[in-house]
Order: sequence, then C-alpha cells, then structure tokens
Amino acid sequence: MAFFQPQAFDVSLPLPVVHGTVEKPKPAVSTIRFDTSAMGSFIAGGAAGGVSRVVSHPLDTVRVKLNVGLHKTTTDCVVQTAKADGVRGFFRGLSPPLTCSVLECAVLFQAQTTATKWIADRRNGGLATALDHTLGGAAAGFLASQILTPGDLIKSRLQVSKGDLSPAQCVRNTLADKGLRGLFRGHIATMAVEVPGLGLWFGTFDFSKTMICSNRDAATPSEIFGCSTVSALVYHSAFYPFNVAKAVVQTTPDSQRPKGIFQLLREDVRNGGLRSLYRGFGVHMVRVIPGTAVMFSVHHFLSNMFSSNETSAG
Repeated sequence: MAFFQPQAFDVSLPLPVVHGTVEKPKPAVSTIRFDTSAMGSFIAGGAAGGVSRVVSHPLDTVRVKLNVGLHKTTTDCVVQTAKADGVRGFFRGLSPPLTCSVLECAVLFQAQTTATKWIADRRNGGLATALDHTLGGAAAGFLASQILTPGDLIKSRLQVSKGDLSPAQCVRNTLADKGLRGLFRGHIATMAVEVPGLGLWFGTFDFSKTMICSNRDAATPSEIFGCSTVSALVYHSAFYPFNVAKAVVQTTPDSQRPKGIFQLLREDVRNGGLRSLYRGFGVHMVRVIPGTAVMFSVHHFLSNMFSSNETSAG
C-alpha cells in the first residue's frame, strides 16, 4: 500500500485513505442557510392569503352590505350591486384587503409556525399537539390583528360607499378626520375575534388532521378541504357576532356610533334576538369555506415544496 504525505495537498486536516487512494478535499461549503421552515411558511402564507382573498372577496362585499343594513336579503344585495356597478361592484375595496391579506397571512402563518415550535419545544420536547397549535395561533392572531384592523376598516368603508371613492382617498379622509388612531377604529373587536379565534382555528385544523387524514404529512386535497371546513365552521360560528359588530363600528359615522361592541351586541339582541347577531352568516360561510380551503391548500402545497427543497439541499 502506498503512503501519501498530506502536505502534498496543502491542507491542514488529515485526509481519509480509501483502498490505497486518497480522496481529494472538497471545497468548503457554507453551512449558513435560511430557516426555510419559517421563511417558507412566510412565503406560503402570503401566497395563500392573496389567492384566498381574490376568490372570496365578492361574497365578502355582500356580507358587509348585509351586516350594515344596506339590504334586507342576499338576493336583493346581489341584484342591486350588479345593477349599480356590474361585476366591478363586487370587487370594490379589493386592493386594501388584498395587500393586507398577503402581509397578514404571511405574518400569521410564519408567527404560528415559530410560536408553535417554541411552545412545543418547552412542553413536549418538540412534538406539537393541538393545544400547542392553539396557543401558537393565538399568539399569531395578536400580531396579525395589528395589520388586519386598518386594512379591514378601509375595505369595509369602500364596500358600503356610494361613488368612486378610491382606497388612497379613503385613507386620506380617515387620517384627516381622526389621524392614525382613526385607522384602528374597531381594533378591540378585531382583537376579540383574532386572538382566541385564530387559536381555535389553527387548533381545530390540527385536531381535524389527526381525525380525518390517513397521513398527516401527506394529506390529500379532499382531506385538506374537510379539515379546513371543520375549522372554519367552529371558528366563525363562535366569533361571527364580533365580526358583525366590527363592521358596524367601522362604518358608522361618529354621531351615530355606539359606545362599544358589547353595547352594540346587547342592542342587537334586544331589538332582534340572537338571530340578529348572525345577519349574513349564510353568505359569509359560503365565502369562508372555499376561501379557507384555498388558503390551507395553497399553504400546505407550498410548505411541502419548500420542505422538499430543504431536504434535497441538505
């Protein structure tokens, strides 16, 4: 067997000898990489939020108009909106929530992924449970609310406006009237919905995957649809009244504005019973079920794609 001197290769580390030959040293490769679990979730969340918003916005326009009492029935709302503005009327106010949805969902999914991992590492040695996903979702909901409130306010005002009010003009009017604080009208209602609601949303979705999916890590589109439908039903059934109150608070002039969302909810129950708290709930669910399915499906597909790329790179 021949012996080779490592110095001949001008390296400082000993070289492995295999079958009498020496492997040449490979050039150094940097081990610094992005955390694709977080970065991938951020990108996937943003894409999921954008696609979901475009798909669901027309029915959201109908829901908001029903919430604030512009129309008595869904049919009347659809007919009158189409007659007044055509198809464009159903997409009025899309740009603010589309921008916010991309940013909000990117932050939401990335924050939920990071928070859930942090909680699971400390509670269960890294094995995330439905409770961990719930707590992570609540933490993410707090962050997402800071983005959602201004975008939702501008969207709601544009949807109920008459005329060609632009998003930029609506923002300027709001800032001129109430300053930066004006963009956060209804923020308490948003927080009341998003913090516990998104915790319930993520927790229910994860629990549903355990019950419905044959393989949690390789769920089929139909399984994702089933899980997202369950999570949407639970979340929106529990927190829809706060969404109604928020839409009213954000679009009512100051002179007619109620003192708070709880006063508004009490007045609604006193005047119309519990049923009044679920005005527009049917059309809302027709919107959110496919919208939630699209959101989770896009996020699931892109997250898996990023994970596959990370595995290949590793």
